[in-house]
Amino acid sequence: MRQIINDVRRRGDKALFELTEKFDGAKLTALEVNKSQIKAAYKKVDPKLVDAMKLAAERIGTFHQAQKERALPTYTTGKPAGWSDHWSGSAFMLRAALQAILRRY
Repeated sequence: MRQIINDVRRRGDKALFELTEKFDGAKLTALEVNKSQIKAAYKKVDPKLVDAMKLAAERIGTFHQAQKERALPTYTTGKPAGWSDHWSGSAFMLRAALQAILRRY
């Protein structure tokens, strides 16, 4: 995880495009999804799934706020974690992505 973050800091969007292709098998042409694409995606997804994603984002945020304030143990080590912990970082990025998508509506 740390290598990926450092690569993105160093090479910016170019690293994001390459890493997305490497890990997800998707060759992106842009990093931002426009509003019409988001609206079209919402029409294809069950509203219950959208509600579940909103709830997940809220719960992830609540957990990480508590983790940040009280140094809660993590799933990977059982020891208090910093923001560099693998699960913490992954969940933080997931939450940020979900919020960015859902904030547009």
